[in-house]
Amino acid sequence: ITMAILMSLIPLNVWGGDPRIALNIVQIQKEALAKILHVLKECGADSLGTNQSNEEYINLVAEAESSKEASSTPLFVEANDLLADSCKFSKFPLFRADPKLNAELGVLSIYDSAITTLADSAKRIISKDEAKDFFGPGMPLHNDLLTLLEAIEKDEYDISRDEENDTAKKYDLIGPPLVIEYVHFVVKKLFQHEDNLLNIKYGYGQLPQKNHTEVNSLLDSDLGTPLL
Repeated sequence: ITMAILMSLIPLNVWGGDPRIALNIVQIQKEALAKILHVLKECGADSLGTNQSNEEYINLVAEAESSKEASSTPLFVEANDLLADSCKFSKFPLFRADPKLNAELGVLSIYDSAITTLADSAKRIISKDEAKDFFGPGMPLHNDLLTLLEAIEKDEYDISRDEENDTAKKYDLIGPPLVIEYVHFVVKKLFQHEDNLLNIKYGYGQLPQKNHTEVNSLLDSDLGTPLL
C-alpha cells in the first residue's frame, strides 16, 4: 500500500538515460571543430610565416583533438552506462529511456570519429602549406571558413545553405575544398542532432530549448586570439 501511494505521488515519466550528457558531447564536438577551423584561419593569414611555424599550428590542431577526446570519451561512457542501467530496470516505466537516445549516441560516436579524421586532414593541409593558398584573406575558401566559424560561434547553422553556389563546389572536391565541404556536412548534422536531443523525452517532459550561447570566450582562452 505504501509503495502504491508513493508511486501515485511520482509523475510517470521518462527518467532513464540522460540526454543532457549527449548535449554536452555535441557542444564539445562543435568547440573542437571551431578550434581546428580557427587554426586553419590563422595559418592561412600568416602569409609571411612570421608568427608561428607549421609545426606549431599542427600542434594546436592536435591539442584541439586530444582535448575533445579527453572530454567526450568519459561522457560517452557515462551516457552508455546510464542507458545500460535503464535496460536493467526496464520493467519500471519510471526508469525507461527514450529509445531515440541510444540511436543519437551512436550517431554522435560516428561524428566523433569524423572530427578526428578532419583534424588529421587539417594537419596535412598545414604541412603541405595549402592553408595560405585556400584559407588566407582573399583566397578561395576564406569566406567558407568564416561562415563555419560564425555558425559555431552564434550556435546557429543555416540548413538551407545552397550547396550548388558554395565556393568549395567550384573546385574539384579534393584536398582543402573536400575538407571544407565535409566540415559543412558535420556541422549541419551536429546542429540537427542537437535539436533531436532537445526533443527527447526526459524528466517531466522535453528538455528546455537551447539558449544560443557563444563559445568565443572559450576559444579565446585556448588559442589566445578571437574567432573572427
